[in-house]
Amino acid sequence: MPGEILFYPKDTMPRRAKAKPRFDVILADREPQVRSALKLLFSGRSGLGTVSEVENSDHLIACVAKSCPDLLLIDWDLPGQAVDSLLPIIKLICPDLYIVVLSGDEFDCEEALMAGADDYMSMYDPPNLLLAIFDDLMDAKLSPVSKERIPI
Repeated sequence: MPGEILFYPKDTMPRRAKAKPRFDVILADREPQVRSALKLLFSGRSGLGTVSEVENSDHLIACVAKSCPDLLLIDWDLPGQAVDSLLPIIKLICPDLYIVVLSGDEFDCEEALMAGADDYMSMYDPPNLLLAIFDDLMDAKLSPVSKERIPI
């Protein structure tokens, strides 16, 4: 009846299904074919949420500010603002964002990591390395480790 209050025994109370965590990704590369290939690589991964694509630094900053994703794959030569000066800004906007810099030049690795990237991948590395990063980050999101210290 309308307005009737129902009481359920604790173990029989209807439960809402918990929403599964979604893992949102931004693909930032000047080449639409590269973005498309990366999107295809991640398609069908369990827990994958929104996959956004951007082609320059201006669109990237706006997209990060709007969605604060979990993972950013960024081309070291992304048009617009230099990526080494862009990464600290992105980390300020979204501190927990995991950033992987992609480049065809292995000499960019050290510079990318010093600029704030969490990881670096050469364009020549096998794609399963990117999937391993995704899977590790997704596992961490599903079962986050408590940051509390337990006294011994």
